[in-house]
Amino acid sequence: MDLRQLRYVVAVADAGGIRKASRQLDLAQPSLSQALRQLEAELGVQLIRRSTRGIELTEAGDEFLDYARDILDRVAEVHAAMRRRAEQRSCTLRVGLLAGIIAAGELTGPIVERFRQARPDVEVQLQDISFSDQAAPLLDGHVDVAIVRAPIANRLVDTVPLAHDPRVLLVGATHELAGAERVDVEEILPERTVPVVAPKEFAAHWHIDDLRGGSHVDPAIPPAKTVADLQFAVATGRAIMIAASVTARVLPNGLVRAVQVDRLPPSLIEVARARSDRRRVIRDFVEAAAQAARENIGLMPGATLAN
Repeated sequence: MDLRQLRYVVAVADAGGIRKASRQLDLAQPSLSQALRQLEAELGVQLIRRSTRGIELTEAGDEFLDYARDILDRVAEVHAAMRRRAEQRSCTLRVGLLAGIIAAGELTGPIVERFRQARPDVEVQLQDISFSDQAAPLLDGHVDVAIVRAPIANRLVDTVPLAHDPRVLLVGATHELAGAERVDVEEILPERTVPVVAPKEFAAHWHIDDLRGGSHVDPAIPPAKTVADLQFAVATGRAIMIAASVTARVLPNGLVRAVQVDRLPPSLIEVARARSDRRRVIRDFVEAAAQAARENIGLMPGATLAN
């Protein structure tokens, strides 16, 4: 058994199928299937049950998946820790931003400026991170700290809440709700949403699965990997999407309309860090971000400070 096989099982579980997983892994489907069968033969248990409806993990598979995720997270953590030592990054802080400016919207500039004032000896490098996995760049050492959107469900990542940002409805310009200024959340529950490439908890939050009682994505739409993908899918189809209110302000699109939604809980903006990274520069950034949010929350329409 090796790390490659662990990654295969995790990919199949997350993708919900061998075909989708093989595309994400850039691996031929027969090769992936063969590798999984070899792993099952080595372990002496069936991990994946195949049927005409797709695949599902067996009880042994669920247990194996937990171990696999834990091992892969710890391997990434080791790589990041050693990379920090090797690169001696004490004078550079790489800050990840979820979908760029979407992460903290109008608070982004004040947060970076506050940190630069507090630590003029540190060079700040901003990097875009994807909603496909907000934790991975922190754990593998590609960024030192990140401004993210909840939920980020990884026990090796610590988060500090900054602010609540209203969520809005995005619809195409020809959609029947495009002319509405606001709607009640109950009105949009029957609408299909755009699928996204993201961890299950994160995708469910933006698909408002908790309010729907389950998923209601449009299977005919390719899963979106970027905000541009989401806007394109909404603009050209009948599906809707829930997004942070800042999206409509900083990334306007003439083919997409933003509609206010009553009784829809807001999005939580957070600062995230690897739990094992206890460097002072990380603590300084977290403190600067919290202070900047308190002082500049008025720059972000409708936003409120997180408790």
